[in-house]
Amino acid sequence: MTKEESLRLEKILKKIDKADETNCKKEEEYNSFCTNTREDWNEEQYQKLKREKALTEAAYFASLIELKAEVKCMLNQ
Repeated sequence: MTKEESLRLEKILKKIDKADETNCKKEEEYNSFCTNTREDWNEEQYQKLKREKALTEAAYFASLIELKAEVKCMLNQ
């Protein structure tokens, strides 16, 4: 593996770590809201958290797909 390839993979791995961390935080926030809010349910806030959770999860998966594509490209060279 060349130095350039190694740096590209490292950059993608950092991106994955950041996306995973953000995804975990949103998951915790969503779960906390769902378990702690019973009587004063706020549907607007729930929908907002649900959208944010879906978006952060999608960003995480996109970064994993980017890594997979990069590795495949390196293997084909």
